[in-house]
Amino acid sequence: MGVYVRSNPSQTTYDVWVKNSEVDYNCYNDVQFCMFDSTSVLYGCGVDHCQTGTGTGDISLNTYNVSHDGGTIESLHDLYFTDNIIGDMTGINGSSASLPYSWIGIKLEWYAYSCTVRDNLILAAACGIGDDSFDLGGHYISGNTIYLKNYTSPFTDAVTGIGIMRGNCTIVNNNIIGPSRVTSDWYGIYLAAGNNTVIGNTITDLCTGTSYGIREINANNGANVFIGNRFVSCNNKFLFAGTAFFSVVRDNYGYNPVGYIANPVSGAWLYDSGSGAIANATTYTCTQSAKTIYIDGGTMRDCRINGQVVWTTTAQSIHLAPGQTVMFNWSSPPTIMVFGD
Repeated sequence: MGVYVRSNPSQTTYDVWVKNSEVDYNCYNDVQFCMFDSTSVLYGCGVDHCQTGTGTGDISLNTYNVSHDGGTIESLHDLYFTDNIIGDMTGINGSSASLPYSWIGIKLEWYAYSCTVRDNLILAAACGIGDDSFDLGGHYISGNTIYLKNYTSPFTDAVTGIGIMRGNCTIVNNNIIGPSRVTSDWYGIYLAAGNNTVIGNTITDLCTGTSYGIREINANNGANVFIGNRFVSCNNKFLFAGTAFFSVVRDNYGYNPVGYIANPVSGAWLYDSGSGAIANATTYTCTQSAKTIYIDGGTMRDCRINGQVVWTTTAQSIHLAPGQTVMFNWSSPPTIMVFGD
């Protein structure tokens, strides 16, 4: 252990900082903040302008509950990790099953919320920044530069730049994520929770095969918002969650505009890539990118947006923002073409 800050039972610990130092390495956690049990509280602490070096153990700045059974939701919050350099994580053996907390640059977990992870340089990690904070989240992750390494991440089955597993309402903003020495599958940003905002990130290189710049596997608890992200040399930009999930996707360079969508429908949703066509007298909700729909021919009775009739003839077009609904009624089918903006 390098630096270990623990709030003891029934104790409140705050304003403890590790600053301007080279933290000892070749240890399991270079810097660790934790609660002892559910009666302890730790907040307002941080790590600033520190450097960790090449090590044979877990090189991480870690928020961690020793008891593993959780504390009150107020127990661990407002921690700061700013302007640190986290070194090359080399010489690590074993799998993610035997070393579940290894290879993560900065990890937020066990009832942590409202933490700031900003302007760090993280080198050769299997997971640069990971949030596993039991549906709390509310973190601000911004301005970090992450270079990944060819290990299996504990958060996913692939190398991951930023992984948001259970935390909601987190802002992931203006980070740079690159593969460095990755040859296996990888994800730039991986989301398994909802109500997160992913904006202005740059993800570079090797998004090939089954790798993706941004992967969303679950958007329960609310929509995720993806705005203004940039994909450079990424063949696969987004991999979205399955049907019945709502997201907003806008102005992502290298992805938007989506263009013509041959099969926009999955269930009651209009997706950027679905599996079927629009049916008569069926209400659909637009998700992901905004859609422009062109209708020509056939015999139209009406078109309804959010339940309101907007026109009753053919040879028309409409624009749908994410969250809006549409329904077409016809007596003979028209030609319908859907484009993702």
